[in-house]
Amino acid sequence: FSTRFNPKKTKRGNMEKLIDKVFNQDCSTTLKKKNLSYDYVLTSYPEYDELDLKPKKDDRKYFDLMSKLPALLDPKSHFVTFIQTDRKHNGIIQTHVALTKVFEDQGYKLHSQKIWVKSLKADLYRLTYAFILTFARKGYKQNNIKEFKPDVFQVEHEEYEGFRNSFPLEIAKLCIENHSKKGGIVYDPFFGVGTTGVAAFETGRHYIGSEINKKNFVKARKRIKASVEDKENLKKTNYRSETGESNESIRIEKS
Repeated sequence: FSTRFNPKKTKRGNMEKLIDKVFNQDCSTTLKKKNLSYDYVLTSYPEYDELDLKPKKDDRKYFDLMSKLPALLDPKSHFVTFIQTDRKHNGIIQTHVALTKVFEDQGYKLHSQKIWVKSLKADLYRLTYAFILTFARKGYKQNNIKEFKPDVFQVEHEEYEGFRNSFPLEIAKLCIENHSKKGGIVYDPFFGVGTTGVAAFETGRHYIGSEINKKNFVKARKRIKASVEDKENLKKTNYRSETGESNESIRIEKS
């Protein structure tokens, strides 16, 4: 699937065939594609059930899969951000601690750690906050936008068409604006329902995504398409208001 737009022309040759697409496949397959290049990684590591695993019982396999991830990623900005919720299951499974260890073992440092407060209400089954963990390698340079400076963000958690393992568009946009340039490429190896893709598009970046679950893949395509259409309709409305022309006289070309 490809939603074509042009926030800024990329200079990466054959990358035109890969950008602004989500691939219905495992991220390890996407990352083997020839000429693949991207600037920033924004994602969340999957929940146990998304990998058909059980907490505690399958911890070894769950964390073994996680340990292989840092070596696969190669963002040109040298930044990788995870928006990660620890798991309640007869105690707390500290996913954020495990992520920190596997990335530090691969030469990254924990550049920033922030908190997303999902709700102030009690929840017996799920934690109501998540960590926003950004790892960096030597050579990184961030944009230091003021909106990203707070250590705590309170944004109500919302599901998208029944998918609850996602993060807010608002926070995704802040992460992208702080760690990448306009016209850059944001990669999400666990694309889910497309939050990263929508945030990239709405902040003038390109996206690449991998999503192995067919249902989530379809939802992501639908969501990004709706975002693109909304923006194009807004352009048409603004053009009409400025020129007084009718719908029939307006045509917006997709790049």
